[in-house]
Amino acid sequence: PPKSPVAPSPSPAPKVPAPKPAARPVPAPARPGVEAPVQKPALAAAPRPAPAPKPPEPPKPAPAAKPAQPRKPERVAGSGKQRHPELAGLLKPFGIGLLDSGEYRFPGPGDSELRLDLVRDPVAELPGGKRLVLCRGEALSPSARALLSTFWRDCVVKTVPADASPQAIFGAILDEAGIDTVKETVFSDGAATVTVRADFIASLGRGAGFEAVSWLSPPEGRTHPAFVRYLETRRYHVRETGVPQVRESEVPARRSAAVSETLPAGPIRDKVARLLALTGVRYARNVPVSFSYAGFDVSIAADMARTADGREYVVDYGSIYGDTERELARMGLSVIQLGKAEGAFEAAEILFKSLALDQRRDPVFSAAERGRAAASSLTVSGLLAVMPGGATVVVTRAGLPQHLVDFLKEKSVSVIVAK
Repeated sequence: PPKSPVAPSPSPAPKVPAPKPAARPVPAPARPGVEAPVQKPALAAAPRPAPAPKPPEPPKPAPAAKPAQPRKPERVAGSGKQRHPELAGLLKPFGIGLLDSGEYRFPGPGDSELRLDLVRDPVAELPGGKRLVLCRGEALSPSARALLSTFWRDCVVKTVPADASPQAIFGAILDEAGIDTVKETVFSDGAATVTVRADFIASLGRGAGFEAVSWLSPPEGRTHPAFVRYLETRRYHVRETGVPQVRESEVPARRSAAVSETLPAGPIRDKVARLLALTGVRYARNVPVSFSYAGFDVSIAADMARTADGREYVVDYGSIYGDTERELARMGLSVIQLGKAEGAFEAAEILFKSLALDQRRDPVFSAAERGRAAASSLTVSGLLAVMPGGATVVVTRAGLPQHLVDFLKEKSVSVIVAK
């Protein structure tokens, strides 16, 4: 049979010479008597360990949910109008705030809330953080009171009548604030005794003066502007509401400030002459007066006074007495004896009595056109007289403050100081 073809044998791989071993160093021949150094075998460098794998970071915790903020009371403006808009201004000088418009909302359990109508139930904010809730007519429920106390620690709730007047509300607030009030106070200033009357008179403390608060009803008039200006100098602040306020522009302007007249120092005769001239009585000195006495014609020099209605008087200082006085009276001349007058005031008293004038002691002047019991007043220590010509004068031993002189002048009363 035919022979199978024989595959050609592969060519032999080329021979690669084996690496020669490294030649060892041949130590140098030792010298005689010298020990040959010992060759240390070379050390192979230790392999560096592989870095250890980092452990996996623990998962970050999820941020904690923020606690819900507690709900707070909220004041909301409303459309309702204030019942007594004047109250807030009257309470402000005492350091008291009044919330009387809109409503206060207090969050309750769950989604509930308490709504406090401030128009119906105003809240007074008293000094020191205290609050007063005034409920008109209907009292707050115990649960509502408890809810209020959780937000307002120092809170007082009072119930007042549904138709409570502004005076009643004002008084209740001052009472809760511990502010004492009176309706009348009196003090003296020279020849004046001043009585201040109001619905409420209260001290502001620390030398700040007093508030005098009144509610008026037409046709009651306000306190006279000059009297109010005087009270301001004594730190009495007059607050009046209920009737239109008189503006300064509506007050008739005075041409000049009123002045009180002081009689001159010196002899009583000079003082009387000036006093009668100020009261509209004509006065003449050393007027010859003739009359018959015991069959003789007698002539004397006398001071004469003549009133506006034509009456004549002889003014004597101690030289006319007895028969002379009777003869003059027979002639129709009354004698006004001033010889015993100790001073100008006593002389004025004798003159007014002898002239039969309408007079009264220690006159009282109302400071407003309304009932005397409700108005402030001025009492002048002195003597008031209406002269024959219609002029009204008040004679005092001491002067009056300028604002009170203005007040009397606008009442057509002149002031004369007779010391």
